[in-house]
Amino acid sequence: MQPAPGYDRSDLPGGLEWEREQEWAEIGIPIGEGHQAQLKAVAERVGIPLPF
Repeated sequence: MQPAPGYDRSDLPGGLEWEREQEWAEIGIPIGEGHQAQLKAVAERVGIPLPF
């Protein structure tokens, strides 16, 4: 496919999600500080360790 004018590439539906899946399989899924704090609170409440 040719990219639309002004763009350097074109993607099919699901292309961005596939790229993210590949990247996150290598580096892990990024979790923001707010979500980390919530996960930590729940983990402490139920007594399980966190991997981060």
